[in-house]
Amino acid sequence: MLSERLLGHSAERKGTPELASGSWFVENVREELDAAGEWFYNESTRQLYLWPNGTQVGGAAPSPDKTLIVPQLTTLVRIDGGARDVAIRDVGFRDAAPSFLEHRWGVPSGGDWALYAGGAVVLNQTTNINITGCNFTRVDGNALFLGGRNERASIVGCSFSWVGDCAIALWGESDEWNATAGEYPNNTLIEGNVFRELGIHEKQSSPVFIAKAARTTIARNLMFNLPRAAINLNDGAMGGHLIEHNVIFNSCRESGDHGAINSWDRQPFLHSEGGAPSFSPLPIVVRENYITANYGASQGVDNDDGSSFYDIHSNIFYAADGFKMDYGGHDSSFSSNLVIVAPYDGQNCVNVGSFSEHHGDAFVNNTCVLLDCRSPDCVDKVGHVAQCEPSKVTLAANDYYTQHGNASLECGTNVLTVAQVQAKGLELGSTAAKLPSDATLLGWAEARVGKWL
Repeated sequence: MLSERLLGHSAERKGTPELASGSWFVENVREELDAAGEWFYNESTRQLYLWPNGTQVGGAAPSPDKTLIVPQLTTLVRIDGGARDVAIRDVGFRDAAPSFLEHRWGVPSGGDWALYAGGAVVLNQTTNINITGCNFTRVDGNALFLGGRNERASIVGCSFSWVGDCAIALWGESDEWNATAGEYPNNTLIEGNVFRELGIHEKQSSPVFIAKAARTTIARNLMFNLPRAAINLNDGAMGGHLIEHNVIFNSCRESGDHGAINSWDRQPFLHSEGGAPSFSPLPIVVRENYITANYGASQGVDNDDGSSFYDIHSNIFYAADGFKMDYGGHDSSFSSNLVIVAPYDGQNCVNVGSFSEHHGDAFVNNTCVLLDCRSPDCVDKVGHVAQCEPSKVTLAANDYYTQHGNASLECGTNVLTVAQVQAKGLELGSTAAKLPSDATLLGWAEARVGKWL
């Protein structure tokens, strides 16, 4: 069994019921049977009414060759108790039961997301578990759940589709803020997988969810058709994660207000991953990814409340804001990225809040292309910085391309040209020019991708 400490940060357990979900729900009401996928069971007549999805069964009623499946188990396979050196290869997993009304829900850490502590496949207290070439489909909760201590697990070359909640969820244990016992996933490899059509029941879900874990590598995955973020880092915790060479698009299709990669860091954790105990996480690196922030997404990487110690470099972001940090983040770097801001008024290249001296974020050596605005009187504003002070933020060597060949930056409440910002000691070495041709822009992108391969 998973440790009850795993749920120790549940809002309900902590005496803050306003943050907990309601204790009641309504189901099995005949009058509410009005949409595909819904059903009603008449207990007195023992009749089941089902409104089928016509795209699945080929018409208004199920065809004879279709089978109605009623899942019974939320967990199909559990590996725990110190198991090590186990390989699961080329296995299909499907028809795990929904978990959104189960009781093992909690708030893992300082992010916005709650999570069900379980999945179709559960790993806990394991070493060297390798899941390769497997297919997870039609599982109605989390597909794969790593709870507590799991060393060197790998999920490689798998397919995840039509999953009710998250595809892969990592949730470590801690004694409140103290994680020095090491009871969390460490050195997890998530590589070469395909994630699509996720979050069928639980919209606050992702292909990869991370809470209280260390050194997770997320590489060479394809992620698309998602209700919310593709990757959610619910905290900085131990850090040390590497996110590289992923292709992400069609995220936030049923939401908005954040990016394809979303992060939080409202709560520090004491850990020993760097040797001596420390509250500072290891750097989190996001590099050489291609991300389109379409649908409700706004940024390629959305560093939300308190996100710190991020190194975001050499990515291509299309239809996306550039660097974004708000509400207390610090000591992060955004460099050598190609940011193509789509023609939506309000998007920009950099948008950061305030910092303490010598702990500000850095926006350096980026190429930002602000495509044609929709309105004829559009201002070529490339971003907003709360403080135009070199001791509190670093802006340098960026190339801005705009409709009119000008670039202005909102410094606090003042809108200044790049030249005026340079007079304040920022944006040294930065340039502004008119938009390049489509061929030139594609050439820049192709050259970057060529370096990744």
